[in-house]
Amino acid sequence: MRALIVSLALASAGLAFALPATAATPAPSVSQQAVYKALSVRDPVPTCAAITALTDQPAADLAFVAEHAAQPAWAGMRAAECLLEGHPDAARPLARRWVTSTESRGFALMALGMLDRLPRGLAVELAQVARRGPLADAATPRIARSPVPEIAAIAAVPVADLPPLPDDLRP
Repeated sequence: MRALIVSLALASAGLAFALPATAATPAPSVSQQAVYKALSVRDPVPTCAAITALTDQPAADLAFVAEHAAQPAWAGMRAAECLLEGHPDAARPLARRWVTSTESRGFALMALGMLDRLPRGLAVELAQVARRGPLADAATPRIARSPVPEIAAIAAVPVADLPPLPDDLRP
């Protein structure tokens, strides 16, 4: 009960991440806390430009918030969206993992919904690895709906003809 009260107090104060730092989850830096706090606001939704202005290392801080913010749920999703939109090269390893892991289904679906807004090479790569991964059933219709012919065509390619999953993404 005491842990619940402390968690609620921290969450409502907007002063810390919803989960305390552990050996597996490092403590957030001052800039990561600022990004988290800004992304935690319900309304108005801050722009990605406003968020990146809060930090000298936006890609790293957005990646940290996307990976570690548990509450409110939209904070991590907004961080992931800003990371993909503004820093696609830095987002590549995370996005590849998101679309091939059942543990990050929400991030995967969000990334797949953004394929048309991503650099073409990244979008094609994400579509291909998603079709090879455990979320293929959810990914394929999203890929097929893309207005970009090169991306939509990936949905029709037999899985056996797609490039194999890279070693770092295999279970």
